[in-house]
Amino acid sequence: LAVSPLLHVFGPPVIYAINRTIVRRPVPTRPLTLRLRRVYTGVAFTSVFGLAAMLLVGLGWTVARAGLYVAGVAPAHPAVGLLGDSARALASAGLVGVAGAMAYAYARGANRLWVNEFDVEIDGLPAASDGLLIAQISDVHAGPFLSPDVLAGYVSRVNALGADLIVITGDLADSAEWAERLFPLLNALEAPLGVYAILGNHDRAAGEEEVAAALRGCTEIRLLLDEAVALCGKAEGLYLVGVRDRGRDWARGLPRCPALARLALQVPSGAPWILLSHRPDLFDQARSLGASLVLSGHTHGGQLAIPIPGASPLNLARFMTRYPRGTYRHGKCTLHVNLGLGVTGQPARLATPREITLVRLRSAESSRQAAEPSV
Repeated sequence: LAVSPLLHVFGPPVIYAINRTIVRRPVPTRPLTLRLRRVYTGVAFTSVFGLAAMLLVGLGWTVARAGLYVAGVAPAHPAVGLLGDSARALASAGLVGVAGAMAYAYARGANRLWVNEFDVEIDGLPAASDGLLIAQISDVHAGPFLSPDVLAGYVSRVNALGADLIVITGDLADSAEWAERLFPLLNALEAPLGVYAILGNHDRAAGEEEVAAALRGCTEIRLLLDEAVALCGKAEGLYLVGVRDRGRDWARGLPRCPALARLALQVPSGAPWILLSHRPDLFDQARSLGASLVLSGHTHGGQLAIPIPGASPLNLARFMTRYPRGTYRHGKCTLHVNLGLGVTGQPARLATPREITLVRLRSAESSRQAAEPSV
């Protein structure tokens, strides 16, 4: 299309003014107006990735053209025209690919739910705790992108797993107002050994005291704020440690936490313990202190990712932490970074489903027996 240079000059400020106006206005309450706003912001968000695709193509075209000129190819040479046509075709394909991927991320990807089940070997696990089931959810993000019906459905799915213990690893709410609206639904979570939770960076931004008060007022969930507790019943001899959220900024966590070192001293020597840490960055310190399992969230697995066959999906969370998503094993300690139930920024997920984790604890002996071939 032949676009007037004036549009390039005046178009961006006009779009910026429209965006600014929309962002500053309160979130609409009428369903149609709210839907229109979400469609508009979805298109705007997709345009950012479209711009990235255009810049990559433009960079490649500039380098290739410069190479032709250095080689002495004249501007009128057919190779220069072929390069331009190829760049335009590639740019068009890139924009179509981005638009298609983001349409899927909004329409389908954001609704996928994955129940991730796996075993974790725990050194020194009491015999009674062998086979103990722990359900983990994380990053609920009670807010405008989470409806009561959807959250109630997630709670039912967790309860249907029959876990002995349920843990929530932070970012429960995006505001105190939404916490009061949706937290009563979390009270339906049921497990014989109880439901435990910690807070995340979004909870701190919303007001840690307000979110904690809403959780205590609306539910019977036990909130751990730099606490270590001894579990009972089937999990007797197993300890649960929960730390407050700490970070260098909204994305990156601290690699060491003085409070964690103090809490580890409250666990009897040689007893296995599980750390609930919203950010996964404390994994190395927890491992050095003798933790058996670390359960985290925070990253959403990047929320938008590019699948790579045979490898972990490429995602922006890699810039946040060494442990962006999935399960890691180092020595006798295991870390699992949950992909989260909610969304932040935009209700879109690509190659990153919402996750409910079900961890089965296994002793070293039972793991060896399971690995031995049957006769």
